[in-house]
Amino acid sequence: MDFSLRNEEIFNDPKIIVRQTADCLIATFDDQKFITRHSTHIIRKQKNNLSLKYVLGLLNSKLLSFYYRLIVSETGKTFAEVKIVNLTRLPIVIKDQNDLVTKVDNILAVKKSNPKADATDLEHEIDQLVYKLYSLTPEEIKIVEGKQ
Repeated sequence: MDFSLRNEEIFNDPKIIVRQTADCLIATFDDQKFITRHSTHIIRKQKNNLSLKYVLGLLNSKLLSFYYRLIVSETGKTFAEVKIVNLTRLPIVIKDQNDLVTKVDNILAVKKSNPKADATDLEHEIDQLVYKLYSLTPEEIKIVEGKQ
């Protein structure tokens, strides 16, 4: 993944936009050539087979959000900031991407047609796929979901 500095070229390709001013991971996909300000990080596709939408699904999952909170000490801070160094520390498992990409596409389509639409069920399906990708046990899933 390429965590780029700002120049016009980086905005022309599909990308993941990650909110910088937050104590948690907030990411979205952009293929409309939006230009962002300094309060975001941009993740661009590299010359590999890793889909940006696959990475987006992982970043927005409960599991990676849980892991992120474990490795950083930004939770609850007034001036919390998502740092690139912490994004690069996230464990990205590379397995079959198709199912997760399909679910992410479904959420993007729902939100495009109605930004206020409830995508909770689709988000839950993504979380279940991510748990499977990372081979979590039922006990570990309960910990991630705060049920233990």
